[in-house]
Amino acid sequence: MRPRYALAALLGVLCVAAQGGAATKVVEVGPGGTLTFADQETGTSTTTVTEGDSVQWVWDSSGHSTTSDRPEDGWDSGVQAAPFRFTHQFPTAGTFPYHCIPHQSLGMTGVVVVRPAGETTTSTTLPPIACHDPGAVAAIRAQIDGACDCAGAPNHRAYVRCATRVIRRATKAHAVPAACRGTLRRCATRSTCRRPGFVACCRTSAGGVQSCSIQPSALACQRPRGGSACVSDQSSCCDACGGATCPAPAATTTSSTTSTLPQPQCFMDADCPVASLCDGGPRCLGGLCVAGTAAFCPDGTPALWVGTANGLTNDVTIAFRICTTDGLVSGTFACLSDFFPCFAVDSPIFGTAFFGIDGITIVFEPLVFATGDACTFDALLVGLTMEGDFICVDPFGFVVSGGTWNATRCP
Repeated sequence: MRPRYALAALLGVLCVAAQGGAATKVVEVGPGGTLTFADQETGTSTTTVTEGDSVQWVWDSSGHSTTSDRPEDGWDSGVQAAPFRFTHQFPTAGTFPYHCIPHQSLGMTGVVVVRPAGETTTSTTLPPIACHDPGAVAAIRAQIDGACDCAGAPNHRAYVRCATRVIRRATKAHAVPAACRGTLRRCATRSTCRRPGFVACCRTSAGGVQSCSIQPSALACQRPRGGSACVSDQSSCCDACGGATCPAPAATTTSSTTSTLPQPQCFMDADCPVASLCDGGPRCLGGLCVAGTAAFCPDGTPALWVGTANGLTNDVTIAFRICTTDGLVSGTFACLSDFFPCFAVDSPIFGTAFFGIDGITIVFEPLVFATGDACTFDALLVGLTMEGDFICVDPFGFVVSGGTWNATRCP
């Protein structure tokens, strides 16, 4: 090979090697329903990368964005609903602050620190600091359990703040390594503490890899393609997978003499396909999907109304199971997808019906969800169709969604 061609080939290999060395750091958006950004490695809102690396934001809860403070930095995911991922590459060194558009005033901010690619100091060549003291972590988590009331805290954020104070005191007293602070905080934020109706969902991929996330209901704990999902009896994702309720996947071996058992149709109700909501939601019983039953009012009329809500971020299926007695409307409301803040499954709903020239106007009372968010519906009923507007606000009164909706009564 001629020298100049050998040099060109060597440069090509070096370029490929340099591209292959680029890393991607992951930042959780709104972990556990908190208004925070959390770097997966450090547990803080600061992410450190090198020139050419990328940061991937992963939505753990809905209604958030990752938006650069400086327009010239050039990234804005827009307000998104979970599950969602957004990746941005950082080609130049510097400090890049960012925020969540709806919650910046509430302190939901973060920063990406990009180091020059040429840095060769000892500190940049060390591996990432990791927590290697499970005994200390278990001891501090026991202290958190004693000091912070998982079920009785005013709300989830208050529980996380209480846990953070315990972690800080333990770190200051050298009772736990500083590298374990992120692990401890994630155990608190990724929990169902003071979040009624929420569950720790343990998912197992087709390859046998388990992961946990906090979901607003058992219905939202969906299995990955080819895998399975399990609703844990533990409050924290740190304990959800691998226990008695959601055991680790068993190791399997292949043999020419072994037979394959039939796979169950389902593990939970959400695994069963819904042919028609008007026929009632199917149930998972003994690994088999069993058809549901239709809903009727005491006078024999169908009680179920199924339709769509067209919100700021997406369209979702909604269902009212309501009956009317002497002008008073009562029943339940369900939102059948991961729509922010519509995390309700069979939440009670009440209203009053007024008869008018154009039809029947129904004024529903505000529907308050387990997250503290509230939605207000109005409705005009004409024949077998209801339609109207809705608006949803968070516990602080900020509008998080709004739009129009419609529903048709099941036959």
